[in-house]
Amino acid sequence: MAPAHGQEYAAGLLADDVIDQVMFHDPTLELSEPQLKLPDGLKELWLRAMARSEVQLQRLAADSFVLAHQRGLRDLEDAYEPLAELLRAPDQDAAVKRAAAHALIELEARDYAPLLAETAGRGGLHLALLVEPALARWKSDVMREAWLARIEDPRSARAARMLAIEALGEVRERKAAERLRVLVADPGLDPAERLAAARSVSQLEFPNVVDLAKQMAEDSSQPAVLHSTLAVALLQHEDGAAAIELLRRLATDSNTAVQGGAMRRLFEIDPKHVYDLAEKAIGSPDSVVRSIGAEALILQRKFELIAPLATLLDDVNPTLRRRVAMALVQLADEPALHDEVIVRASEMLAGDQWRGLEQAGVVLVLLEHKPAGSRLVELLSFPRGEVMHVAGWGLRRLAIPEHLPAMLQHAQSVYDGFQQGTTTFESAGAEFKIAQLFMAFGHGHFADAEPLLRKYVPKDHSLGAYARAAAVWAVGFLNENKAPQDLTKELLARLADTMSFEPEAPVVRQMSAISIGRMNSQFATNRLRQLAVVDAGYPKRATYWAIEQLTGEASPPPDPRPFNFGDWFLRPAN
Repeated sequence: MAPAHGQEYAAGLLADDVIDQVMFHDPTLELSEPQLKLPDGLKELWLRAMARSEVQLQRLAADSFVLAHQRGLRDLEDAYEPLAELLRAPDQDAAVKRAAAHALIELEARDYAPLLAETAGRGGLHLALLVEPALARWKSDVMREAWLARIEDPRSARAARMLAIEALGEVRERKAAERLRVLVADPGLDPAERLAAARSVSQLEFPNVVDLAKQMAEDSSQPAVLHSTLAVALLQHEDGAAAIELLRRLATDSNTAVQGGAMRRLFEIDPKHVYDLAEKAIGSPDSVVRSIGAEALILQRKFELIAPLATLLDDVNPTLRRRVAMALVQLADEPALHDEVIVRASEMLAGDQWRGLEQAGVVLVLLEHKPAGSRLVELLSFPRGEVMHVAGWGLRRLAIPEHLPAMLQHAQSVYDGFQQGTTTFESAGAEFKIAQLFMAFGHGHFADAEPLLRKYVPKDHSLGAYARAAAVWAVGFLNENKAPQDLTKELLARLADTMSFEPEAPVVRQMSAISIGRMNSQFATNRLRQLAVVDAGYPKRATYWAIEQLTGEASPPPDPRPFNFGDWFLRPAN
């Protein structure tokens, strides 16, 4: 199946944002921002459906307003009152009530907070779980007294009491502070309620909260992890000396969740509070602890800390290892650290752990460390797609001419694999690695690669649209201002192939137009004008770009891009 778009297709398949795709930036083509536009009469149709008596129609219409808002549509205020009427209706179906309440919350209809509170009070727990957190988030006053009463009443249900505890913290209701403090310290209470109470107390500027946290941390009457967790929760808004001292003690707790919570708060107060804990922290089995440790190492900007930091290039957490890679690149800007970053990244690149290879390759390429090129050539055959992709990208970015023959030999072997059926465009990393190599051949004006690149130009979806697009883009560079008729005709055929049983991939069509313009194929001008009129999206912008190269005529501004979804409940009849 051919992909739907050029840039969008590529972006969805990239492992890392730093791996740039030069064919999408040489030239850069701009589209107007897409604008969601409902079909005329659709919103009115939903409003009419809510006014009907059928329960299913009412519920689905209310859900449609939620979906429309989530998809970016605004100016839906005319739905507020019809939704409110559904809540006011006597003996209303429970599913309709929930749908209407959900819609009013999603649409931020804050003036209807009293009605939502009343509905939640009469609708049972399932409605309360939906409505009460929203009222608390809105900082509404309508349920403050009810929440205060609920936490005082031992007969209130656990779930309802939890809602009240969390809401009172969210609205910063200081009248609740003393009762919540009692709940935190109550050994007979459910641990989840105690933790919720501790989090709420931390938001209420309770005067003795550090003393309460110490009491919890030192209480050995129940499992230590519970009391340590409560102490950390209580200190989430404290930054005094006593709080810092207690948090530092909790940051060495045997439980990694407690460690992570304490270290995170210390780091928020001042990263220096965790500097002495950082090296040990990066060896923790907990990714939160490792991440905080890594940030502390990064901020210290010390030569002796580059080596331990570089070990995290191979971390199992993708966010952490990518963060460390980018940090090492930034740290290398300092002359005193540059060579050490190169040494440690090179050590990682010499290994065989795929995560470390991927990120070390990124670091060394971004630092333009050309001696890494030989190792990247070897890694083109690594069994993990992520590493192969980085190797191809890195070789393109480093642009070392002496590596081009080996890169071509590898690309040819992959093509042979396609022909023999041992490789497919779905093979991990194969298509994207080859695309990067093809882009390198184009930018490097490596004429020896043209016979192989030409094999990717005719329509053959089995070779992968992304690799074929890169090949088409590259042959334009190899034939810049040469206007070969046979190649131009083939590229025009690719550009025009929109109505066949298996149409050409849009990304290939886009690059076909670009190469025609780059090759200065003047005889293609009239055909390009014909195709530009009926085309759309990136292929259309590329076609106008080509016309501009051939004639000097400025490209028209991008077309507006209204769009709609085809899955709405109810649609106006055509």
